Amino acid sequence: CNLEDSTVGVLVLALVENETLTSINLSYNEDLTDDTGEGLRKVIKQGNAIVKKINIEGTSISSETADKIQTILDERDDSVMLLKLQEARQAKIKALLAFSASSEVEKNNRRLAEEEEEEEDDAHSPEKKRLNRSVSSKNSHKSSDSSVSSGKGRNRRKTNEAAPISRSSSQRSTASGSRSSPDKKLQHAVKANMAARQMANLGGDMNHVGKSASQLKELRKQRGECVHCGQKCFSKTMFKTVPLSIPNKVQDGRCLRCDF
Repeated sequence: CNLEDSTVGVLVLALVENETLTSINLSYNEDLTDDTGEGLRKVIKQGNAIVKKINIEGTSISSETADKIQTILDERDDSVMLLKLQEARQAKIKALLAFSASSEVEKNNRRLAEEEEEEEDDAHSPEKKRLNRSVSSKNSHKSSDSSVSSGKGRNRRKTNEAAPISRSSSQRSTASGSRSSPDKKLQHAVKANMAARQMANLGGDMNHVGKSASQLKELRKQRGECVHCGQKCFSKTMFKTVPLSIPNKVQDGRCLRCDF
């Protein structure tokens, strides 16, 4: 259309009173410069909240000014806002699961340590009691017959030899039972973590439960998302599709998680 800054200036001023126009196409007008770009940025930021798309591809407006305009428009884009909400929700779920799993492991370790200490105390206390009884018994029977005292001594030694065997077997059974209980709890925590990850992968498709796999993939493709996990890979406007790059997630429109 061979538009220039002076010509578009009237349009920029008219946007202040605009209440219906949502999309503007100024593409491939090389005479449009940052003067027009700055004017558009100020108007959509301060005086117009209706416009959601502005195409300035092929103009002389600098990339810095274009990025500022696009940042303002992204805040009005429902798909971009939905993507941010999904990422925030996934981060909260992962943080919650990581905290619950670690706290569960710490509780189990602490419980195991306490049980082992109690078992050691219980194992030592009978021995102390038996030693005290044996000392008092020897003191009280010093004047008794030597044959009787030696017979009692032999019986007492047999009892002491049998007691550690029974104690060691009971300790092993108690320790094995206490270890099996934390293992089951850890398995439940892992299952819960896997279920939460599946919920996070479902993302924005919570509203499309019941659709077939092919319908769901086609819907994701139309929205510029990865057909496998729903990750936003492209920013789609009325006139073009722009590949996104999100650190550790998307590279030039390619989902790094699914390698697709």
